[in-house]
Amino acid sequence: MKVLLTGYSGFLGRHLAQFLKREGFAVKVLLHRHTVAKRDFDKEMEVCWGSIDDPEVIQQAVKGVQMVVHSAYNRCTPLSPRPTINEIGAEILLKESVRVGVKMFAFISSVVVYGISAKGNSILEESSPLAKGNDLSYIYLSEKLNIEKMLQSLNKKQMKLGIFRPGPIFDDTRGPIVKILKFANRSFGIGIGNGRNHMPYIHAKDVAKAIGKWLKNGQKDVIFNVTPTNCMRYRDWYRNWGKVQGHSIKPFFIRANWVHLAILGINILKKFLGKKSSGDSKFAIASSTRNIRYSNEALKKALEWTDKETSNYFDNV
Repeated sequence: MKVLLTGYSGFLGRHLAQFLKREGFAVKVLLHRHTVAKRDFDKEMEVCWGSIDDPEVIQQAVKGVQMVVHSAYNRCTPLSPRPTINEIGAEILLKESVRVGVKMFAFISSVVVYGISAKGNSILEESSPLAKGNDLSYIYLSEKLNIEKMLQSLNKKQMKLGIFRPGPIFDDTRGPIVKILKFANRSFGIGIGNGRNHMPYIHAKDVAKAIGKWLKNGQKDVIFNVTPTNCMRYRDWYRNWGKVQGHSIKPFFIRANWVHLAILGINILKKFLGKKSSGDSKFAIASSTRNIRYSNEALKKALEWTDKETSNYFDNV
């Protein structure tokens, strides 16, 4: 079976490609020339060059494939025109996939679709209410939510649709730490907030495994949280990720209101210099300070999935 993978040049994309190849899938990737050089990808993979929002490119990309894994994401800001390139691209990709008879379509969403406001000790399942109100002002959140709804409304049961909602993704080279500073033979992990909030970090290999298992064994439309069975405090993620990598990292957290003030000052300076802000800083702060837990029981029961790679980081707790 041949799989079209978008987002190969992204953080999760390479893990997805490696896992799918190991499982015996033929992998075709959609690449933009501005995001990856020819020498950076596996020569054994078929490549289609172009942008996710170009209908002609997508028509070529879906030729000869039976499955699609849509992992691509282009960073947008709150000032980006709507619909964004991500929303437009997902709609084109879905419609072309249906047209050529693709059998299975997997979309990489996010647990942020439930919202990131404080929810106490509740554990969110796939049936839990989705984001509303002020949370919808975050561009990343609203894009993921809009794409999920669009995919479900346009698919019309013509192919199996899998929506995967992972927590923040890490691997053995890129961890949960915002910044590592070394001083006097000591390493400090810099974060936002107080570090006492629980964070649903999930290893990229566990995310890839969930998607691969569904492509091989899935019999119906699904929505799955891809989150850790255990959920550590933010500061413990810092310590344990460092220990697994052979480093002793002391967590150091900066209060969110201080970060807000610093970003406000930077944005005022950029405006004075005639430059635009490059990201959604409010969302970054809210994501780092949320305290929400998510259930992965549906994924475990349906596909006999385990978060083996992620659980290795709990051995040091």
